[in-house]
Amino acid sequence: MLLNRVIKTATKADALLTIYFLITVAMMIGGSLAYNLAEGSILGIIITTLIGWVLCWDMVNAVVEAAITTETEKQVRQAIETYKEMNTPEGICQQQDLEFFAVVPPTNRKGDDSYALRLRHNDLGRIQEESVTREAIVRGLDVLTREAIVRGFNNKRDPLRALAIMGACHALGKTHLSDEALDKDTEFKILFYDIYIYLKAWLMLSIKNRREMDLERIVQRYPSIEAPNTKVYTKALRYIRNNSLEIEQLRGYIADDFIENARDMLRNYLERLIEGLDKNRNKK
Repeated sequence: MLLNRVIKTATKADALLTIYFLITVAMMIGGSLAYNLAEGSILGIIITTLIGWVLCWDMVNAVVEAAITTETEKQVRQAIETYKEMNTPEGICQQQDLEFFAVVPPTNRKGDDSYALRLRHNDLGRIQEESVTREAIVRGLDVLTREAIVRGFNNKRDPLRALAIMGACHALGKTHLSDEALDKDTEFKILFYDIYIYLKAWLMLSIKNRREMDLERIVQRYPSIEAPNTKVYTKALRYIRNNSLEIEQLRGYIADDFIENARDMLRNYLERLIEGLDKNRNKK
């Protein structure tokens, strides 16, 4: 009874120890019998050792099979627990936070250690491929609109970049500079890139996940990290909201009848972004 219970719970390590132990016991029995029955002859030792191994074979086989079964059951339990954890509200939020954090590059991250996520910016492509192409569980209008926005604004032409350039130029009064002049303008490039991160990470993933991502995780670097100017950021984003939402790139992802719904959703989330930045500024 006790032996059966031990065998059923055996692990791989238990199986190996059992094999070594039984081989040793078999050799000891064989050696003892050989010494008494065959005066220590080599032939007697070999014969009786083989007899001992044969007697122990069934137990070894049972322990090894039990160890394999136990390991398989352990892996199945771990897979089930992992699946359950990922599909809880907390697990889903953690996956969404990880995706959001992947979009924010290291230079714009704040408090990444609190996420306990050791994520490289290079992982972004893989994460986007796995998440953006995921089919919606419920194919309602709201889901279709959100999906169309995410797909349309993450295409190869990168329309978010164009929006960030327009917003940053307006906020800094640089609307008449050439592309070459803008490329040499350090303060423009800092603001433009930060606005781009707000659009790429916060705006797109808040729309996609249907919950607002954590604004405080994104660092404002203009004019400096020590003394950021939030008003410039909100001025740029408000200009984008009111003047720059040309969303022709959504055609092909959503029916024309619903294009205006997508525009309204973008404006609504941009206003939430602006309000969030103002609220965070007033805290300081």
